[in-house]
Amino acid sequence: MKNRICFILLFLPLFTYCSYPLKNVYRTDVDYEEIKMRRLAEIKRSVLKVVCSAYYDNYYYKQPENNLESVEFEDLFIEKQMTTNSVSGSAVIIYKNPQKMLLLSCNHIFDFKDTIRVYYADSLGIQTDNIQSVSIKYDQRVFVNHRSGTRSIGHLLAYDKANDIALLETSNDENQLAEIPFEAFFKNKADIRFGKEVYMIGYPKGFLSIANGLVSASHYKNRFLISASFNRGFSGGLVIAFDKNSKSFQYVGIANSMAYDSHFVLAPNDNAVTSANFKDFPYTDEIYVKDLKLVSYGLTFGIKNDVIFDFIEREKEGLRLKGFLLP
Repeated sequence: MKNRICFILLFLPLFTYCSYPLKNVYRTDVDYEEIKMRRLAEIKRSVLKVVCSAYYDNYYYKQPENNLESVEFEDLFIEKQMTTNSVSGSAVIIYKNPQKMLLLSCNHIFDFKDTIRVYYADSLGIQTDNIQSVSIKYDQRVFVNHRSGTRSIGHLLAYDKANDIALLETSNDENQLAEIPFEAFFKNKADIRFGKEVYMIGYPKGFLSIANGLVSASHYKNRFLISASFNRGFSGGLVIAFDKNSKSFQYVGIANSMAYDSHFVLAPNDNAVTSANFKDFPYTDEIYVKDLKLVSYGLTFGIKNDVIFDFIEREKEGLRLKGFLLP
């Protein structure tokens, strides 16, 4: 009997230990990169490519001879040509109703002059009063490229030339789910702080692209700098920043231009021979002062979100009459 009791007592602690319930184990780390990728895949549906084309009648005139005191302007006419000038950029969908959408972009994409005059220069490169050509714009159109591959006509509703902001409307694509407004535009506004990481989404060179960089201060009151490369077509592209607390992207602004340095240099006449065969010979002809612009690659200017919201607030009543009931 004693042996049996001892056997039970020895195995009782082991039984108690094995029957103790196990604690649940949870992962505490968050895969922010995976969250970013999913969010960016959604946000890219809010950015579209836009193309503005201006159509001109161009009239060309020959230069009058020096010994002629007066000559009829019509007698100098040479020919007429028709040309098209096009600029591409990016636009952000900020509002949609069942029929149309409201797009935010940069004004300089759509800013074509009505009349352009070019004058002859004398032997010293100084502009004369003799007209070389006159270009008159007879039409201008905005085309919005949808994600389905179709195009629609855009109409400029409002613009702020000083701050390079524009709003335009266009009809919705047949596949309405393929294009959505950027939901954080009116909800989550990011603080623009020095060193903050941001992402740019747009259509440089006509291709959908995402770039990232860090925010730097700018001497312009309404703009900020981004340490990211800028190419033609990125104007109007969306600039956003990721917030780890909400696990979502916040609105920072739109990209609008690249940084460049302007230098005055001495250069030969535009008609001078530039063949490599003459590179070792001294240049003895006339020289001219020209403005040379050198692009600072890796620097992009952006328009601050506060400036954009102030502009939209001023235009809100007019937009309401157009059917855009902004919050």
